[in-house]
Amino acid sequence: MSTAPDSLSRREGRSPAKAIGLFLFLYFLTRGLSLDVLPIFLDEAVHLQWAERLYSEGRILRPVGSGRLLGVAAYGLALPFEDRLWAARLIASLAGAATLVFTVLLSHRLFGPRAGGIAGALYLLSPFALVYDRLALSDGFLSACLAGVMLSIVMLVERPRARPPQIMAAAFIVLAILSKVSALLFLLTIPLGVIALAADRRAAFRSAATACAAGLVLALPMLWFFARNSGEISSQHLLDPASAGSAIGATVRDMGEWVVAYFTLPALIAGAASVALLRDGRAAWLAGSVALPFVLFALVSQPWSARYVLPTLTPFLILIAGGIDRLVSRVPPHRGRAAAFGLTLLATVGGLSFNRDLLLDPARAAFPEDDRRQLVTGWPAGYGVREISHRLGQEALSGELTAWVDTGGTRTLPTSLSVLLGRHPSIRLIEGDFASEAVRARMIEEAATRPVFALLGPRSPDLDLKALFSTVTVDRLEVYQRPGGEWAGTLFRLRRPGVF
Repeated sequence: MSTAPDSLSRREGRSPAKAIGLFLFLYFLTRGLSLDVLPIFLDEAVHLQWAERLYSEGRILRPVGSGRLLGVAAYGLALPFEDRLWAARLIASLAGAATLVFTVLLSHRLFGPRAGGIAGALYLLSPFALVYDRLALSDGFLSACLAGVMLSIVMLVERPRARPPQIMAAAFIVLAILSKVSALLFLLTIPLGVIALAADRRAAFRSAATACAAGLVLALPMLWFFARNSGEISSQHLLDPASAGSAIGATVRDMGEWVVAYFTLPALIAGAASVALLRDGRAAWLAGSVALPFVLFALVSQPWSARYVLPTLTPFLILIAGGIDRLVSRVPPHRGRAAAFGLTLLATVGGLSFNRDLLLDPARAAFPEDDRRQLVTGWPAGYGVREISHRLGQEALSGELTAWVDTGGTRTLPTSLSVLLGRHPSIRLIEGDFASEAVRARMIEEAATRPVFALLGPRSPDLDLKALFSTVTVDRLEVYQRPGGEWAGTLFRLRRPGVF
């Protein structure tokens, strides 16, 4: 088995700049036109709230203590816009665009220009990328930074004594950790890359160690603060040794769903075939960079979502591109383009119907069960929130109003509405527990002077709002549901006799 990439494959052919330009055009066409198709997700609203506090109050401790900073800081750029959610998702799509560019460049460098084009097409058609390129989370930034780390490592093993690759690698390591502290679980790709690719391993290891040390030192303040303030996160995400066996089993089952849904069976077969075809250091590095994070997450954490392993998508797609390129190189040159197109289409066919639904009607998309629960049917999914904000906006055309949002249940409604309506000039949003008599007394008092609306979301136990208000009339205006029929929220109006 060869331990180094073919040096000729990186130098043959034209620059990938034109191909990257075409891919970026298609990328923003598919992503940009569908940014508002998915409803707001609770974690997106939290990121935007943190961004607002960071810029208005100078408070960075919450995102740093939660192991996220880069994405939150970037989403601060969305704050001046009227539709902050759409602007934040556009910013998230820029991180996805960076991942696309790094994927093409890395594939081009490892396998040649044809593989770079194949990897770009695979990324565009990946349902995993299409879901998370359009959500304002930290994972897209992490994926882009780790793709940059991998590209830096290839450059570093080629020129282990050069300074620029070391600086580039250190910078991307810092940015990856600032994106999400879980980046540490993906950094094993660095020694694995040196072992698999370097001709002069001693010099490459020395150079890589210098880059890693510099990156970790620069990221040390965030790592230190996260370690001191991550008790809540640890309890939620790290395995309890007493139940490790059952937890690992559940995580592996969830991961099986992620792999089949997002990587798709045809692509998995293509990836396995690529390893068998290539049988070199490039295949070992890419396959290891895919498999190791899955193993580490299964052993040490309780992940909630497939997005935690989003950075494995880049090496997976590049591996497939390398295998297709190797197979196409065996056919006559005049049939090369047709063969490359057909094999790429064959590798992506498993996700095409998924992509169609993601672009047109995500409620029908074949998400893995845990992501479907979070993004579509479960309480974190913000179905109904945009409709509520539009309805309240229409009501506010007649004058100023107050909208009370119940905080006794899930946080989806209050947190998401504060993002969509928090700065509306005619709508005053107030949060309160509707089970509290003091809160209800304030609502009744305010209903005497201005229109008052009440928003009730899922909570336990349920509240009969009409029965709780004896001195005002409570009109139920609208009931909002998620696509599976689950109740998402109800909009009421409070009326005092003879007022409004």
